[in-house]
Amino acid sequence: MELAPIAGSELSPSLAVAAEQALDYASKSLAPATVKAYEQQHRNFVEWCASVGILPDLPIADTTVAMWASSRAKAGAAFATITQGVAALRSLSKLQDFPPPQGKILTHTLRGIARSIKVAQRQAPAVSAHDLRRAVLALEGPRAARDRLILTIGFGAALRVSELSALDVSDVAVVDQGLEVTVRQSKTDQTGVGAVVGIARGAHEATCARAAWIAVAADLQTGPAFRSRKGGDRLSPRAVADVIYRAFAAVGLRATGHSLRAGFATAASRAGHDLPAIMRQTRHKSPGSALRYVRHGKIFDGNASSGIGT
Repeated sequence: MELAPIAGSELSPSLAVAAEQALDYASKSLAPATVKAYEQQHRNFVEWCASVGILPDLPIADTTVAMWASSRAKAGAAFATITQGVAALRSLSKLQDFPPPQGKILTHTLRGIARSIKVAQRQAPAVSAHDLRRAVLALEGPRAARDRLILTIGFGAALRVSELSALDVSDVAVVDQGLEVTVRQSKTDQTGVGAVVGIARGAHEATCARAAWIAVAADLQTGPAFRSRKGGDRLSPRAVADVIYRAFAAVGLRATGHSLRAGFATAASRAGHDLPAIMRQTRHKSPGSALRYVRHGKIFDGNASSGIGT
């Protein structure tokens, strides 16, 4: 997804340098992971165009994108994958100063696909504090201390796997009340404003993030907080998700990389914390996203099935 070059021959040397700098910054307006995903989507689009005899030139017609989306739906692609593909083409169009595909035919096609393949997003299973204790206590082997730290910080700070992967030793500070964790950039903070999240001391030693950090602090001087081995490479988000999956699978529970974050929000709701307090920890921008977990956590508060004589 390269930006259109600026004609250097028409610019003075100083303006040419400024133009190239502007293009460089513009190319960094999206997160690297997003750029990689968009590039893959664009390759898929180009290959599909070749297969049906359409030139993938800009501007991209709404009907072309609608047909591409339909073909992907027929092939069994998830709705999130299809909408990401449309977003990729829109982003490419905007970067090249072409109108993005967004006409009625495309809007209605996507709406029809959503209704047909039941787009309701499957939520990650939310692990409870009790589940967390079971998983932590079952950890064993040379990486048990590291994995305990991943689980307890991930749960207590409600972190995404990408945020856990990106943590450096310098991002974690021990204080009397617990831990202060600096999240320097996240999915909803692409410009890197950052946020400091507090994790209070745990009631149980096994699942106390502060205790887990102190137990390994002597081996952590600088660099990534979570590594493949002592002094090794930073764990990737996928590797962090694998740690979470394996830890809970060992005690017969299903978990994904998002389960710690979902589990925190649900547990905090059940403990009586209000939505603003939960959102400060999870750093959700939309109350609707946080409410998915809060509502689940409170489904038995004033539940109509209670006290009816059953």
